[in-house]
Amino acid sequence: WWQASPAQDAEVLFVDGSHNYEDVQRDLDRGLKHLPLLRWVVVDDYGALQSVAQVVEELLSLGVFFHCEPFGRRSGEAIPLARDGVRFLGPEALLCAVRSKSLRDSEKNSSPRSLHLHGRTFELCLAPC
Repeated sequence: WWQASPAQDAEVLFVDGSHNYEDVQRDLDRGLKHLPLLRWVVVDDYGALQSVAQVVEELLSLGVFFHCEPFGRRSGEAIPLARDGVRFLGPEALLCAVRSKSLRDSEKNSSPRSLHLHGRTFELCLAPC
């Protein structure tokens, strides 16, 4: 897909595929590599699967993600269709601000303040609100 898609101007990447550590890491690495204007990543199942959370935490520690906001079901809520009453360990998903490849040098201390999606602008609070 990365080689065939002309969508290199995408600013948002939604990751919800295989949930094993290597696949999540590969999906995010490819998005960061092939989408030079990437500003936001939505990572699904962050609170449901430790492998997903581990990759996100690593990217935060490296400074690739520099702020994440939780959304969806919260910690302690039942995971739909899960057997034996399994519950979320954290938020269902995260919206993470990305210090993308093309912006890392020019905007070292800058963070995106809004998300433009489908012709709408969403203002985001990236500090305690």
